[in-house]
Order: sequence, then C-alpha cells, then structure tokens
Amino acid sequence: YDITPKSQNEEGPASKKVERPGQPNVHFPLPTEAVSSSSKIILEPTFGSHRPDQNAVLALAEGYDLNVYATFIESLKMTGYQGDVVMAVSSIRGIKKDVKEYLQFYASIESDKSGIRVISYSIDWECYKK
Repeated sequence: YDITPKSQNEEGPASKKVERPGQPNVHFPLPTEAVSSSSKIILEPTFGSHRPDQNAVLALAEGYDLNVYATFIESLKMTGYQGDVVMAVSSIRGIKKDVKEYLQFYASIESDKSGIRVISYSIDWECYKK
C-alpha cells in the first residue's frame, strides 16, 4: 500500500484518514481501493458482514469456551471501542453451541446498538503429523 498523505480531493469517500497531532495526516486505503476489477473474493464471512466505514480489530480464536469470547468482546466494549471485530474461528463443526449463538448475535444488525459487530470466518484446518 502507498500510505503517503493524499490531498482532500484524492481521498475516497469511505477511506480512513488518521490524524496525529504534530504529524501529517496519512491516508490508509481501503482494501477495495487496492484491488482491481478482476480481483476475486475467495473467503466470505460465516457470520456477519463488514462495515466499510468502521475500524476493525482482528483476532484468531480456536477452541475456546464462551467465557473467553465474551471476556474479549465485552472488554472491548468497556474500553468504548465501537467498530468491527473480525475473528477467524474454529470450523463450524467445532464451534460449541453457546459460542456459535454468541457470535451470531454480535454478527447481527441488532448488535450495532452496542457499537460492535463481530464478523467471523470459520476455517476448516487440516493438520498433518510428521
């Protein structure tokens, strides 16, 4: 990515502009600005959808109980964070029922009232023994 500062007229409508006192403003392009029209999405979220105008926290969570997921999400809420939380999680077959329900709730539009939306990507891992 070219993260050199851009003038106001070059900035896209949904791009993020980071302001730091005493330093020049930096434009971080959205992924959609960095790809071509021939690009292909190869992985779709299992739960939730991205909000392009929101910041995102990324996390990997594999095989945890609900209390670990809840502690992570609720602690983000307590900091005042409002944005997306993008998580790579266990395969859909491996997610415990209560964890799945929790992730589905925070993936819903209804969860936007809390300021946080969780977008989960479920991945089937293939581990090999040597």
